[in-house]
Amino acid sequence: MKRGSVFFIFGLAGILSIALRCYGLSSPSRLIFDESAFVKVAEALNAGEDTLSYVHPLHPPLAPTVQAFFLRWARPSAPQCILLPFLPRSVAYVPAQRTLYLLSPDGSTLAALNPTSPQGVRQIPLTRPLHRLAPDASSSHLVGVSRRPFALMRISSDGRCETLLPLPQMPSQVFISSRSPEETILVDAAQGRLARWRLCPRERRWEQRAGERLAEVAYNTHADWLYVASSSPPTLRVLDPQGERLYQQPLDFIPSGVVAMAVFHESLPFPFDMDFDPVCVLDQLRQSLWCFQPPHPHAGESDWLHCAAPVRAVGWQGQAGRLCLLSGQTMLEVNPQTRRLVNRFACPEPLNALVFNADGTRLMGVAEKTPRLYLWRLPARAAWARLPSVLLLGLLLPLIGVWVMRQAGLGWGAALTFMLLTGCDPLLWTLSRLAHPEAYLIVAVLAAYASGYHCLRSAYERAALFWATVSGLCIGAATGTKWSGVTAWGGLLVLTYLLGIGRLKPQAEQISTPLTRRCRLRLGAFLGFGALVGYGACFAQLWTNGMSWEEWLWWQAKTVQYHLTQTEHRNAAAWWQWLCGGGTWRVFYDDTGTHRQAVYLCGAPWLWLPGLCCVAMTAGRAWRTRELFPAFIVIAFALAWLPWMLAPRTAFIYHFATALPFLYLSVAYVIGNIRSGAWQVPARWREHILSFCDGYVILAVLTLVWLYPALTGYTLPSHAGRHHNAWWTGWLPALMR
Repeated sequence: MKRGSVFFIFGLAGILSIALRCYGLSSPSRLIFDESAFVKVAEALNAGEDTLSYVHPLHPPLAPTVQAFFLRWARPSAPQCILLPFLPRSVAYVPAQRTLYLLSPDGSTLAALNPTSPQGVRQIPLTRPLHRLAPDASSSHLVGVSRRPFALMRISSDGRCETLLPLPQMPSQVFISSRSPEETILVDAAQGRLARWRLCPRERRWEQRAGERLAEVAYNTHADWLYVASSSPPTLRVLDPQGERLYQQPLDFIPSGVVAMAVFHESLPFPFDMDFDPVCVLDQLRQSLWCFQPPHPHAGESDWLHCAAPVRAVGWQGQAGRLCLLSGQTMLEVNPQTRRLVNRFACPEPLNALVFNADGTRLMGVAEKTPRLYLWRLPARAAWARLPSVLLLGLLLPLIGVWVMRQAGLGWGAALTFMLLTGCDPLLWTLSRLAHPEAYLIVAVLAAYASGYHCLRSAYERAALFWATVSGLCIGAATGTKWSGVTAWGGLLVLTYLLGIGRLKPQAEQISTPLTRRCRLRLGAFLGFGALVGYGACFAQLWTNGMSWEEWLWWQAKTVQYHLTQTEHRNAAAWWQWLCGGGTWRVFYDDTGTHRQAVYLCGAPWLWLPGLCCVAMTAGRAWRTRELFPAFIVIAFALAWLPWMLAPRTAFIYHFATALPFLYLSVAYVIGNIRSGAWQVPARWREHILSFCDGYVILAVLTLVWLYPALTGYTLPSHAGRHHNAWWTGWLPALMR
């Protein structure tokens, strides 16, 4: 094959790998599965804070340091001004229609625009005048309230009004749950009344009279809970769908706003899989936002954020987990999971309403005194935090693997096989799209072994010492991501020792100087020096921000304590279960009623068990021929996997991902040697073996295609397959009826 054709094929494969991983990288738009823990450190690094003692140091800080660099680019765009045909009376955004609706002052006309393409604002005449829109009522259709007579109306996209429920009086807020779309909750804050109605047939399920004015009422549409804030006495109550009180929190300030931020989580089985994220209560007098944690009555309160001026409006987008506060003419964007101020930008003029679009990438503000709407394009912070993992596993990992295989004398066909297998493995694919430190560890460990292999093949001692230092730096980076990367140091020392005492030999065509005891000691010293420098460099930004040696030692002690802790976890799995797909679990789930999303950490036993057979064949080859490269693969794979049998901490299936590149190196090594004829195979079996090898690669590609929705959070219909919680679901929910 010509060199130009080779570069074209591999370049095309690399571009395709990155493009497929980057597509929909912001989905799910909310930070999930340990991502928020590392982004919290990254945001603190960008803020230049002098200590991170409030952060629980699960691992050394290389991953959040890299994420901090990428998150610096996540800045809002300049606001786009859109002229409106009138100064709207009320505003509502319908996520299912991806449309913002604005009601005219006389209530007879709607203005509609799509935030993603806001060039044209269309006007829709209504068949019935409305008093105002109900912005919190429904995610699937537009709801409004008419005055003569009082009625709850459903409004179609062409302006037709349909009566949902006649009303005895004008409600201040209307809520419709995505879990119970046939029921509505009506709130009259002035009279202190709450009522839940069934729309068909029309009947009242329950009603409550607080006997006092309600300061604010918020609704969690997923959990079907009401959050009611009262002023006298200052209290926050949580009500279940039957109107029963679940929780009550006394307040020491007068509440003026409530933001309910509970989202789906994997801690409990469906349909009770709710993570009780903070409920935020606004105190305009103190210009601060307070955070509570129902239903944990002993969680207390935390002073979350102080604002420079009273908060005029609050924008919340649950799917993306975005929160914006309009304080004076300054917009404050807060990360609700990391509880940090991430952006601050000015507003051109006073606003009286803030609205997010469906995925949280657009923030819309309606001017208070002029018929204008301002549109900010907000960067997907989840995508920016995940981009380093995409580049590492989608680009750098296959390049390092190809470099190693070419150094070992294997052909381009074997290198392409390795690229396909690592690019299609479901576990590596999911980790490449998550801001999780395992991606950094996988690449750093492979780079350490690749540099070490090049060191052991070097013909001159200076070159060997140089590559030993590079390998040590990679080990330091691996250990600076997770301490499990230290096993790479042991693997390289074992290879150096075996090569030095003559148990291994380099490939026949390579020239290598004998590894004397003195030379081995020097290589080990350079390797250790590079590892110490690499590990220390991972803390460089912390030291720049003012971290002291006492804080650095505290970090190490806390990390040791964490790694020695064995805790119960329903998704934990033993090291021997990983090969059979044990420990596969769902790390994200969301259901809007019409669509659902899920992300899995998937095992692939149909790929890993045959791969283990290839590792055994490679081990047999190393034992018979004493060649360096097969021994390098087997030792690297064994030390990336088997030490987990002695690990004191809780282990999960993603810990097996560090061994997968060496598993696929073994597969590519076996397939490449059989295909090239380097290994003698009986003629009557050769075609069958080659067909099996081709089928294995095709199976890997089909695995990625089938499991794509379960790996990426691709939106599927929720009418079927919602109870499947296994790695084989894939496109099944879309196919089931």
